[in-house]
Amino acid sequence: MQFRGPRDGDDANRLRRSLLSGFRLLRSAPADAAKYVGGLYAERDPQGRPGSRPAFRPVEPARQREALQFVADSLFTVDSFRFKPEFLSSLQPDFIEWNRAGPADIPGTVLALQTQAMDRLLSPGVARRLLDLPNLVPPAQRKDLISLGELYGTLQSAVWSELKTGQEIEPMRRSLQRAHIARLQGLLTRPGGALPADAYSLARFQAVRLQAELRAASTRRGQSLESRAHLEEALATLTEALKATMSRG
Repeated sequence: MQFRGPRDGDDANRLRRSLLSGFRLLRSAPADAAKYVGGLYAERDPQGRPGSRPAFRPVEPARQREALQFVADSLFTVDSFRFKPEFLSSLQPDFIEWNRAGPADIPGTVLALQTQAMDRLLSPGVARRLLDLPNLVPPAQRKDLISLGELYGTLQSAVWSELKTGQEIEPMRRSLQRAHIARLQGLLTRPGGALPADAYSLARFQAVRLQAELRAASTRRGQSLESRAHLEEALATLTEALKATMSRG
């Protein structure tokens, strides 16, 4: 769409509406992908008959990891939502539709998609199911199961990949990282009764790792002022969360 560009005779709002329509089609994609992580098949076969399937069985580990990797590699990367400045600046305001008078809010729209997936993956329900999956399969199959620790670690590594690569942290990535810090802060200080104890322990373990990585990255030379301020803010927020007394309820 952005490579086609506007053409003579096009409706003035065609490109803008096409772009926003595309994002609307993506609205359910994050939740659809994330639901496979910790997912279960529910069958209604009469039990006790030859060939009857278990009432509940985990989604195949390879499929769960594929879904998790899709979120990490496609949804959390800036390249998936990179548009040419010439394209974005050509999007005409649409005064007929509600709140469409200004430039298209690409960062806000992308963040809404990203946080939808993040909220599902960090939910107490997913934590409980992943912790419970080993109880639903024979011992010989348990070593291949995706674990809650793997989920938390993969998610955190994807969101904070710049801490290892040393790359500049772009604005949309900073927004994603702030969203992750906010949710990690919530898990540590306001877990509520729905979050299993093991999930809290694993979240704290990952937070301590992230704290060390942020501390090291914040002293790295050659960063922009925005990236340095962002890292220092994230470090301060996470440190306070780790120090805070949990408030239940």
